[in-house]
Amino acid sequence: GPAAGRLASSSVALPAPPQAPGTRQAPGTREAPGTREAPGTRQAPGTPQAPGTRQPTRFPRTRSDAVRTAVGEEPPGGASLLVEEAAKIIGAFERREERDPGVEANARLTGTTGLVLAVLFVLEGLTVPFIFRFLSWHIALGLLIIPPLAVKLASTSWKFSRYYLGDPRYRRAGPPHPLLRALGPVLLVSTVVLMGSGVALWLNGPTNDLLLLHVHQASFVIWFACVAVHFVSHFYRAVRLAAGDSRDAQSDRPAVRGARSDRPVLRGARLRRRTVAFAFVAGVALAAYGHTVATGWSHLVFGPVPAHAAPASAPSTHP
Repeated sequence: GPAAGRLASSSVALPAPPQAPGTRQAPGTREAPGTREAPGTRQAPGTPQAPGTRQPTRFPRTRSDAVRTAVGEEPPGGASLLVEEAAKIIGAFERREERDPGVEANARLTGTTGLVLAVLFVLEGLTVPFIFRFLSWHIALGLLIIPPLAVKLASTSWKFSRYYLGDPRYRRAGPPHPLLRALGPVLLVSTVVLMGSGVALWLNGPTNDLLLLHVHQASFVIWFACVAVHFVSHFYRAVRLAAGDSRDAQSDRPAVRGARSDRPVLRGARLRRRTVAFAFVAGVALAAYGHTVATGWSHLVFGPVPAHAAPASAPSTHP
C-alpha cells in the first residue's frame, strides 16, 4: 500500500541482521555500522572492515603455539616471551624422534648419567655442613662420583667435538641454548678443579698450606652456582631421555624383540644402561679402595673425631 511505498522510497537503511555462525560475507559487501562478526565467522579476503568491528588475533602455526595458547591469544609480551624462552632452555620444543639415532643415543647416555650424578652430588652436599663429623662419607662419595662423572664428560666431549668438527648429524641437531653454551665451559672447568683439588686434599692430608683448601672452596662456590642453573635447565630433558631409554631397554629384550610395535625403538638402550651401572659399580669400588689408602686424614676418617683433632688447615670453629 502507500505506507509500503513510502518505506521503500525512504533513504533510511535498516540494520542488517547478524550473520549465522560459520557463514562468510560475500565479496564486495559491507557490514552495517555497529555490527560485529559472529563468533567463528571469518571475513572474506578483500572486504573492508566496518567501523567498530574487531578481528580475533591469529598467530602463525609455529612451535611456540602451545605456549601462546597457554598464555592467551594476545600479542606476545614480556611474560609470554619469558615463558617461551624458558621452555626453549629446558627442551620443551625438542623433537627427539627427528634426531639421528647416534645423536639421540649420545644424548640418552648423557641424560641418564646426569641423573645419577645429581643424586650423588646431593648426597655429597649434605655432608658439607657437617664436614668433620661425616668426613669419611664426604671422601667416599667424592671418590664414588669420579667414574660416572668421567662417563658424562666423555659423552659431552664427544658431542662437542663432533659438532665443531662439522659432523652433519650433530649440526642438524643444533647447538644448545646460548645461555647453556656460555655456562658450559665455566661448569666444566669448575668441576675439574673442584674434583681435582678434592682428591689432592685427600692425598696430601691436613697441612698448614691453605692453598688447596682455598682452591677447593672457591671452585665449589663457582661450581654450585653453575650447576644449579645446569640442573634446572636439563632436569626435564634428562628425565625424558632416561625414560625413553628405559622403555627401549624393555623392548630390546630377546623375548619381545620380534614383537611388532608402532613406536620406533632406539637400539643399544641396554648397553647404555649397563655402561652407567658399570660406572657406578666402579665408583663404589674406588670408594672402598680409598678406605685402604693411608693418608693424613686416616685418623680422622676411621676413628672418632675428638674436639682438638681438627686439622691445621681447617677453621677451629668446627667440632
